[in-house]
Amino acid sequence: QQDQYNNWYTFKGAIGVAPGWETGACDLTCQQAVSACMMAHINTAGVHIPLWMDSPLTAIGWGQNPQYPNREGTFFGNIFTTNSAGTIDAFYCNGPGWNKDVVPGRLGANQADAPYANPFISGTNPNGYCLPCASSRPDGPDSCPANGTTFATPITVWRGQAFQAESATTKGGTVVNCASCSGGKRLSNITSPTTITGIFSATIGSHSVLVYYTNGDSVAHTMQINVYANSTTTGSVAGTVKKTTGGGASFPPTGGWDKVGSALVAPSGFVSGTNNWMTLTPINGRGPDLDWVEVE
Repeated sequence: QQDQYNNWYTFKGAIGVAPGWETGACDLTCQQAVSACMMAHINTAGVHIPLWMDSPLTAIGWGQNPQYPNREGTFFGNIFTTNSAGTIDAFYCNGPGWNKDVVPGRLGANQADAPYANPFISGTNPNGYCLPCASSRPDGPDSCPANGTTFATPITVWRGQAFQAESATTKGGTVVNCASCSGGKRLSNITSPTTITGIFSATIGSHSVLVYYTNGDSVAHTMQINVYANSTTTGSVAGTVKKTTGGGASFPPTGGWDKVGSALVAPSGFVSGTNNWMTLTPINGRGPDLDWVEVE
């Protein structure tokens, strides 16, 4: 791709929704597929959120993942060109899980400056569900109509389990307000274990766990948290995350106590079912403030 200053850039595709674009022009089907894919990945808060996608597009396909139980919504349109009214066809509709385990920057989070709109909101459909779309299976729609066009390459997004730190069963700190945090709050001054319960696991063993935190420190010092699954002090920890002076830190400063970052850990010890729990235990004093935790 070439920008307005005649500089060329190469972007390596990871999914492959438009294979014909590699050697030829991006036709209408290609434009709609790429548009849906780009909109499906947008986070208006700039926060990385793990997602699961389903689509009639061959590169994505169908098939649900039990670790992503919340059908957030479906994205469709064409952002390559303007329509006859001079606007962009950028659309979404809400799935049944759009307001469950809500995270910043995604549907249900009162997004600011979202580039897409819901064309299905009405008196009989106040939540803008994807009812007008054609669906042959529960994974998501096969096509969605809007603005006089039927878009045949919609992408449906499923979200994972999100657990707010301020709602933990046992809180190791104090709940404070946080304008940019999920739910508007975070857990601060954490000096003792925080316990989260009711975690679903489809398999036995380890899971990736994203810990969303804030760290407004301007002076580097050690911050450590041990993340245990179904244990408080025993078993395979495999989930120690730390912030240290020496670089490669997992808990670097985020630029303010209201600015969210994330750290990835992989504790083992999960069992099949809905009764899993985790403890997040600070080591050597205080850990970073916690916003929420997501289990993949």
